[in-house]
Amino acid sequence: MGRQRRAISTESVGLPQSKTLGLGNRVKLEFDLVPGSSWGNNLRNMLGRTEWDKLRAQMLAERGNKCAVCGSSERLQCHEVWAFDDKKRVQSLRGFQASCSLCHLASHFGLAETLAQQGHVNLENVIAHFLKVNRISKEQFETEKTKAFALWRKRSEREWKIDFGEWAKLLPNA
Repeated sequence: MGRQRRAISTESVGLPQSKTLGLGNRVKLEFDLVPGSSWGNNLRNMLGRTEWDKLRAQMLAERGNKCAVCGSSERLQCHEVWAFDDKKRVQSLRGFQASCSLCHLASHFGLAETLAQQGHVNLENVIAHFLKVNRISKEQFETEKTKAFALWRKRSEREWKIDFGEWAKLLPNA
């Protein structure tokens, strides 16, 4: 007997719109570095290609097929938005964001660096996009990158409980 598929909201709930960097600039695009212990533990990998593609298509359509950060309609991806409770060590899926490939790579900058080392990505283009979208200097970028990677290292020292929230019922063994 097949699993019944329920309609699931792909609405992004409580997502931060922007934050302030050290010099008072408002940013649209932030570093979103997933702790090493959580790599691969995401809804995309757990659902399988067919189910993920359905969810992705629904989410992108609901968002007008435009990147939530820069407004591009090219090479869109479905970015999983996570919140981290550092005290309880819980990583919670909060929603999804339409993200162009450059915004997605910039947010997952560690992945972008790895792909650049393998010759798959031009890292200077990713950095230039981050600077342009946020209207910040290279020095501000480097400062924020240093802070983000320090937090990533701290979070990567421990295991995280993954909370898929309302999307847990989509998982194969739910």
